[in-house]
Amino acid sequence: MNLTDVFAKAISLTDAPAIRAIFGDAILKKNESSYIGSCLNTMGNYFAKAKFRLYEKRKNRANDKVYLYEVYEHPFLEVWNNPNEFQTNWELKYFMGLYLGAFGNYYLLKLRGIASQKLRALIMLDPARVTPVSSKNKYIDYYEYNLGYEKVKLQLNEVIHIRYPYKGSLIEGRPIVDELSDVIEVDRLQQRLTKQFYENGGFIGLTFTTNAAMNPDSFNRALKQLREKYEGSKNAFKVALFEQGLQPIKSAYSIKDMDLTNQRKLTQEEVLMAFRIPKLLMGASAEGYTKASAEAAEYVYAQSMIDPLLGYISEVFTKAIKDEYGNEFILKHDSVAPKDVERNLSYYTKMSQLGALTINEIRMEEDFDPLPFDLADVNIMNLGGAAIRLDTGEQLGATPSNRINGDKSLDIIKADNDSDGSDDSDKLNEIYELHFKQIDRRFKSEFFRFKNEVMNFFDDQKKRILKIFDSKSALFIEEFFNDGELQILMNMMENAYMRFIERGMKYAGLVNLNIKDIKESLSRFLENSKSINETTKKDLLDKIRKAPDKDIKNIVEEYYNKFAQQRSDLIATTTIESGFNLGLWVSYKLQGFKKKVWISMQDTEVRDSHLLAHGQEKNIDDYFEVGGELLMYPGDPNASAEQVINCRCVIYGKEK
Repeated sequence: MNLTDVFAKAISLTDAPAIRAIFGDAILKKNESSYIGSCLNTMGNYFAKAKFRLYEKRKNRANDKVYLYEVYEHPFLEVWNNPNEFQTNWELKYFMGLYLGAFGNYYLLKLRGIASQKLRALIMLDPARVTPVSSKNKYIDYYEYNLGYEKVKLQLNEVIHIRYPYKGSLIEGRPIVDELSDVIEVDRLQQRLTKQFYENGGFIGLTFTTNAAMNPDSFNRALKQLREKYEGSKNAFKVALFEQGLQPIKSAYSIKDMDLTNQRKLTQEEVLMAFRIPKLLMGASAEGYTKASAEAAEYVYAQSMIDPLLGYISEVFTKAIKDEYGNEFILKHDSVAPKDVERNLSYYTKMSQLGALTINEIRMEEDFDPLPFDLADVNIMNLGGAAIRLDTGEQLGATPSNRINGDKSLDIIKADNDSDGSDDSDKLNEIYELHFKQIDRRFKSEFFRFKNEVMNFFDDQKKRILKIFDSKSALFIEEFFNDGELQILMNMMENAYMRFIERGMKYAGLVNLNIKDIKESLSRFLENSKSINETTKKDLLDKIRKAPDKDIKNIVEEYYNKFAQQRSDLIATTTIESGFNLGLWVSYKLQGFKKKVWISMQDTEVRDSHLLAHGQEKNIDDYFEVGGELLMYPGDPNASAEQVINCRCVIYGKEK
């Protein structure tokens, strides 16, 4: 027996008792903590707000570029919008947030048609009944579902599993409420105590005394009269007249003495911190809040908590969709964080006028389909009232059209040469110069950003050294530059290098980072980058040895303040140069370009070997000969530092 057979044979999805018997009643389970329940409800509501969109990768015939186009009709969308007969899409999303918070796991069972085996419904499973089972070869081999009277085996392709990740497990999520087990228990006790306070007359164990001698009968009679006349909220505020000389004694612990209100506030704050929910979103007092602060609270929660989880969930669904329908489909979600539309429009307008963003880049950033027009993929700059194509230098609307890029432009150049006898080399140099300017513009936009990133790294490194500073010994310098410090450097360099590779590939026209050439070059680049920390350590130790009488702390301060600017310039230039040219070369190869040309800046700062290499043309997989060395592209990490450091050259791809 398997779980899908239960539906196929007997059970209607509208049969609530049967559904509950099979899939559990987690939805109906009562949560005794009001704060926890409110947080889970808030989390569920934000998940329910999310809109998921399906996209398909298609090649644009106009420019042969691959874009994402939104799909409005698809079998998966039909199932997603109408998941089953007794639940809506809104409920699936709501319980997705609620279950991740309460259970740490969310499971959807994929029901298929008996004959067609096509996906026809999605059913939520009770996460308390599901157990992922590992094997020697797989993190998750299958899932086990506990029906109560037997355990059913579910294959991986039958279940969509979403988990709230944590470091303790790779196969199961951890509920947020697990972090609050003690807090939840205290919260429940506080609520129970407050409830008893009001139910039992508005006091905690009030004590009476009397000077009269009381036998058991008179004691029980007095107690009975007190309860009948004064106990409970219905008898509150009545005039009290006590018999037999009874006098109330103030309790040692009143509700005020116990300070339950402030304790409840502390409990609330602990719960909100665990769920990362601002008080305002939980219906807290509006005192001190403005519209701006309210929007900021919602933005921070959605941006820092909900959107990252929805991004992960989109990837899980994308994997499931690819398994069902093919690798060309991707599921993405609309951000639930409120957008500043006016600010975004202003940003896009200015960036497009500067030629920094194309129309299609803006549209795809906002998840709109790209336009099929050529100019929608061209950086256009508003220069003195004239629109200039930055890929060709052409003034739009000018006559004649002055395209000077690509093979078609070379045909125009040849035609011009036939008519006026001018030299092809002048036109080629004009093409190379324009290509270099376009690349250099992108270099500079990345340079200042990455340079600041490197300077911040050195500044943080200095602070870490001074934090463990020992003025009596220089040995701590040797101990400081350990594997942990190296990992910080490697993370920064790898992220930056991959960003520059992607930028270069995007400029060349095709992005695919899963290429052997990229992995090999990245490995070599990171190996070379280790010298950054080694150089810092060596220089620091040299300066300490040369100035033994000087305070080591001052030496560290002076050293970092002196070299940070210069070394940051050098590291930023070299890294961007290498990554960008690697991206250009790989992208040209993927698109079938046959030739590549070395282009230098040709100013007074260019080293002689690179100036001599200017215009050198090679087959796409052949090496350039530069300064007696072989380089696949400018900035090749396999070359010597003499040919790579501070290089500003670029390559130009030729289709024929």
